[in-house]
Parts: sequence; structure tokens; C-alpha cells
Amino acid sequence: MIIVSWNIRELNKSFKQQELKKFLLSNKVDLIAVLETRVKKHRVQKIRMKIGIDWHFKDNYENAPNGRIWLIWKEANIHVAVLENIDQMIHCLVKDKNSAFTSYITFVYGLHITKDRIPLWRSLRNMQTTGPWLIIGDLNSVLNVDDRVNGIPVHQAEIIDFQSCLDDIGVGQITKRGSSFSWCNKRDADVRIHSHIDWALGNADWFNVYNGVEAIYILPGCLDHTPIMINTDVRKLQLIQQQTRDIQQEHSSVDQKLIQLRETLKEVQGKLNEDYFNNQLIEDERRTLKSIEKWEEIQEQIMRQKSRATWIQLGDCNTKHFHAYMKARQARNKETDELPGIDVNIARNGPCLTLAKRQQLLHAVTPEEICQIVKNLPNDKAPGMDGYPAKFFKEFWPLIGQEVIETVQQFFQTGKLLKEINCTTVTLIPKMKNPSYVKEFRPIACCSTMYKIIAKLLTNRLKLVVDLLVGHS
Repeated sequence: MIIVSWNIRELNKSFKQQELKKFLLSNKVDLIAVLETRVKKHRVQKIRMKIGIDWHFKDNYENAPNGRIWLIWKEANIHVAVLENIDQMIHCLVKDKNSAFTSYITFVYGLHITKDRIPLWRSLRNMQTTGPWLIIGDLNSVLNVDDRVNGIPVHQAEIIDFQSCLDDIGVGQITKRGSSFSWCNKRDADVRIHSHIDWALGNADWFNVYNGVEAIYILPGCLDHTPIMINTDVRKLQLIQQQTRDIQQEHSSVDQKLIQLRETLKEVQGKLNEDYFNNQLIEDERRTLKSIEKWEEIQEQIMRQKSRATWIQLGDCNTKHFHAYMKARQARNKETDELPGIDVNIARNGPCLTLAKRQQLLHAVTPEEICQIVKNLPNDKAPGMDGYPAKFFKEFWPLIGQEVIETVQQFFQTGKLLKEINCTTVTLIPKMKNPSYVKEFRPIACCSTMYKIIAKLLTNRLKLVVDLLVGHS
């Protein structure tokens, strides 16, 4: 299970929405708190539709202007019960549906002024929890004098309330890895400020149950805050992130440009994490950020144009064909009172399967069968809507193989298939230049790889008996 807290100030900007969506998809996030969105309530639905319809949302607009905290989660993967919702935090009980993970989690966005955070500390002290408890978010507070570089020096009066609160409720910092600081104003070297104000904290029960789980401070990319990621299976995530670079598919020139720019940004920010005030690196980061924003806007314009062109070309061109087909079908139906069906007598008198053959069809699906099918799938077939081709499954089979096998076997045991798997995109591919008729297109169905595995299993079973039931002629 992957939990994230990320301050994305001014989520109204399109390129930040794109960054969030890509982050959720690439990191397989189950639960995220987006902080300091500054999104007016009347614009909320439009932005959330861009993020995706599969996500569930909870916010604190009733207690805070512009929705300081957005809680977003995958209901298919986790259960979230909100227990308290106030202006600076959302407290909930989270249960992972795919593992034994259960914990209280408090997502926090602390106000900027010291006195305004006093109610937050009071609320945390009054919290009643029994079991693991995680506090994560932008608390807008430093804990030590070394938590800020440049800017106003850290004074004892600034940290005393935060320190006292942590001592009173009995929580400590979760092992941290990644960026040294969690926020930067991204200005010139002489006025550039780095500070550590985003935290992941756990109580004694958290460390007893989830000892070894780390808080990963990921490089901020286009934003000024680093996202904090808590991964209950850190090893798998690290291995996939490390290896996916070798199997990336071909992208359009714009996509490729964005990938190169993000790699450049990651490299520059990695160096800045070691040399905070290097003027050349600061300028490189600023220039790269501007380029990413520009190319994100170009990509969005291209996608809009493509969507319009597809509708004009396919929607309008196909309308006459579809209407003609429907009218012809209606005319045929009017000619007969009854639709042709199966002749029961012919079916009964025809060849039937023996008991042994029927049992062969019902034989349980084995892991060996599934592995062999995955091995035989072509690497270059178009992926489904999830974007994962067969090559991904082959490359990461040691990591995900057991989960794939269990999912396939569960389908054959229950007869139920997740809608995310049973989802196919039908695409029309032109057979020639400048096609103008439907017959000049070839339809292809882009199924998910999981769907292909199940379909291939069914096909292989039917091959065992089809010659006994259907004549060669």
C-alpha cells in the first residue's frame, strides 16, 4: 500500500494537475493527501474529473476556505473512515483490502503563523487512538535549528510548541530517506531558502507493527514541496522504479521531450540536494521548470486537437454507416416474427463430450499454465487502457507473478472479473492514406494483458475439445 502527502499549492494550474495525475499513475498510489490546493469550491468537480473517475474524494471545505486538504483514495484497494475533519487536519482510520495493514492516519496542513497552529496542537493532544498512528503532512513547523538554511534563523519560540506536542502525544519521526529538506522557494542563491516543514511521524504502536517502513522524500520536480511517500512494501516499489527505465515504450516527440526534461530536472535537483546554493544549478533548475511547463501546455493542446479530430473523423463519418446498419437490421427483423435460434434436437443428437473431457475442461488452472501463457505473449502488442504491455509482466514476473497468478485463479473460481481488467479500447486504424469510408479502417481491440491471459487460458481449454464438437468442414 502506498500513502502520500504532497503540498501542491495552486492546483488550479493545468500543468500541476498533469503532474499530480502522472505521479498517481506512475507510483500506483492508493491514498494521497493534496495540501494547500487553493481551489475555489465551484471549480472542484472539473479538476477532479481530470484526475480520474476511479478516485474517491474527501475535503475540508466546510471548515477551511479553498479546501486546504484533499483526501484522495482508491476505494477498490483501501477503506477510509474519516473520524475527524477540521480546518488543519483530517483524521481517519485506513484499512488495506489487500493486506493486513490498518492504521490511524492524520493528514495535516498547519497554518503559517505560529499562534494559528495552537488549535492544531490542541487537537492532536485530544486525539484518542489505540493502535498504530501515522501523522503526515505539511505542518509548517521546524523541529530543530538545522531544519532551515538561509532565511530567518530558527528561534526556540518557533519550535517549542511543536516539540512539546510531539512529547505529549508520544510520536517520533519515521526513518527518512531522500531529499534533505522538504521545501524550497526556488530563488537565486543569495535569497534561496531550504527548510524541513513536512513531516511523517509515528507513535510507539506504529514502530512496533511497521518497523522498517520508511518515509521517502521524493525530489519535488516542478513544485516547491517534496512529496512524502510511505510504502508498506518498499522493496517492490524500488525494484520496479529502478528497472522500468529499460522497458519504456516509444513516445511521441512531445512525450519524449517531457521525459528528457524530467530526467534533467531530477539530475539537477539531485545535485542541488548536495550543493544548495550553486548559482549554475539554480539557473538550470529554473530554466528546466519553465521548459516543462511550456511543453506540458503544448501537450495538452495537442491532446485537445486530437480528441476533436478523432470525433470529427470517426464520429461523424461513422454516423451514416451506423444508421444504415440499424435500419437494415430493423427491416430484417420485421420480415420474420421469430429470430432464428438453436435447434434443440440437432444439438441433442450431435456429438457430446465424455465425462473425462468435461472434467478436463473443469480442471483447476495451474500456475505453470499461467506462466507459460505469459511467456508466449508477444511483446509488441498494443497494451490496454492501463498501459502495461506483456513485456512489463515478463520483466517483473519475479515481483508481480504471484499476484497475477492469484488474480487469474480467483476469476476461474468465482466467475467475477474486475471492471478494470474487463475493459477494452476499440481503435480504428486506417488501411490507406486519407481514408474516407468505414471499410478503409481496420478495427483493433486493445485489451489489458490480464484479460489476454484469461482469454488465452479459455482458448487453450477449448482447443482440447473443439474438434470433437465441430466438423472440419
